[in-house]
Amino acid sequence: MEPQAVWFLFDAENRPLGQILRTGPDTVPAVGAVIADGRGWKRAEVIGFTELVAACGFRRFRVTVRVLE
Repeated sequence: MEPQAVWFLFDAENRPLGQILRTGPDTVPAVGAVIADGRGWKRAEVIGFTELVAACGFRRFRVTVRVLE
């Protein structure tokens, strides 16, 4: 399945943590969801998000996470 969304990840102090592509039922972030395998971290919990303007057929989200490990 082709990616349908891109998440721009930030920590609670507004530091960028990279971006990830998402497909299927995981396209829209959910507060409390745990995501894995980021750059420099293994797991992070979504603590907030905002949908940005779509571009090039992708939904885009600014996602704030708390790194768990």
